[in-house]
Amino acid sequence: MCTRFIRLILSLSKVEACLAAAHGYGLPPQAARSLACFHAQPYIAPMPDTDAHAARLRKLTFRASRRGFLEADLILGPFARNHIAELEPATLDEFERLLDVPDQDLYGWIVGLKPTPDEWETPLVQRLRAFRLEAFAARTATA
Repeated sequence: MCTRFIRLILSLSKVEACLAAAHGYGLPPQAARSLACFHAQPYIAPMPDTDAHAARLRKLTFRASRRGFLEADLILGPFARNHIAELEPATLDEFERLLDVPDQDLYGWIVGLKPTPDEWETPLVQRLRAFRLEAFAARTATA
């Protein structure tokens, strides 16, 4: 009968086992004492990412890489992967706003097909243009 209770206790959750031991459901004294000493700790699952800044960088990198317009994806995605970690918070805000601009307009501004509005003629857009030219020069040099 004693082994049946021990099996029952082992099949119970730790909290139920503590309650069973505390109420003394016919357990041998040694088992009741060892279980009564057990204090259940609540389990707190670790968060996969508690750093909000790192999560924001990953989100922006994903958005830059998958805009739905391949030509813009091929410029913005590598730029984000290579440079987004070194951007200042204000520049990150600007980059996030830039990702909301329609693809055709943004691509036209970067490659020079369309004139850039004064509000978007910023160091970030100039940096994107320079990155595009550097990436193009690196691809043609290795080809």
